[in-house]
Amino acid sequence: MEMQGGIEYGIIISNTYFQEDLKDKFDYILIDFDFLKKILKELEEYPDKEEIEELILLNHKNKRMDLIENIKRSKKRRYINWDY
Repeated sequence: MEMQGGIEYGIIISNTYFQEDLKDKFDYILIDFDFLKKILKELEEYPDKEEIEELILLNHKNKRMDLIENIKRSKKRRYINWDY
């Protein structure tokens, strides 16, 4: 299939999925989410359930700490007399 713009070949990486019949229509290498997961699992870089849960909890904790810090800064600003 000839593409506009003169691109004859390439690699398209997506975090979505490609239909199998679409993959056959192009001279491109189409790498979708399933293929990315397969590669990461083979490289032993795909996180297991415990690692994902740990990341979620850490992210939640960091956001909570940021919120608390912002609230503290906001309260300090209210008590500072900005008129010199």
